[in-house]
Amino acid sequence: MRSVLVLACVLATSGAAAQRSPVDVKAGERERWAFTAAGKPIGSQTATCRAVAKRDGRTVSDWTMKVALSLEVGGQPIHLTMDGGFAVTDMVEPVSLSLSVTGAGPSQTARFSFPPGKAKLEAVVGGRKQTKEVARKGDEVLQVNNLITLLSLTMRSVRPEPGKDTSVPVFATNLMQRVELTLRCDPKTETLSIGGTPVECVVVDVAPIQHRCWVRKGTGELERIEVASQKLVIARQPLEPEPAPAPAK
Repeated sequence: MRSVLVLACVLATSGAAAQRSPVDVKAGERERWAFTAAGKPIGSQTATCRAVAKRDGRTVSDWTMKVALSLEVGGQPIHLTMDGGFAVTDMVEPVSLSLSVTGAGPSQTARFSFPPGKAKLEAVVGGRKQTKEVARKGDEVLQVNNLITLLSLTMRSVRPEPGKDTSVPVFATNLMQRVELTLRCDPKTETLSIGGTPVECVVVDVAPIQHRCWVRKGTGELERIEVASQKLVIARQPLEPEPAPAPAK
């Protein structure tokens, strides 16, 4: 599976492994991210946590998501949509992922599963079925191109600290392989105005995907991303939580 805004992932050396903590996700949590390129709005990504439950002894959150972007590639306008759902543990480790992508070449659907020590892909691209299975260590967090909510959850688990460099193993679905992300944190924090309120943020450069991130000091909540090479800014938009779904009778 590929998407238009491909954020390059290559294997890289990194610092000490980050100490990750469980993320306290609640049913009804929502995120909306606005994408701007060269100062022009190009779309958004939304995600909603529909349920949180114990599954096989792990706390798992189930999410629905959608990406909608209007881009120009090679002088041609492209309207990219990517929707589906994913489930991750409270350590942001993958449980399942389903995607439907249109606008970036042939239409694509994909279903990923993550049994112990493996990642499996079943996809249909332009009407042709594809399958792939690879081994994995099992400690990776899930990473999907243009799905910022997964990076947001990862930052909440890591909680970057000023001046402290760490690494995080991710499973990159576009590559179907493990990638080590290096988080290089500036020694000084910066203050952003979020909804008119000053928020102290740790500034984190994420290699090799070339993200510069602003996360709330202490909680790790991701607020803003800049990708200088693409003149791209991705900013969190304020949203009120949806009511939790009524329990089944």
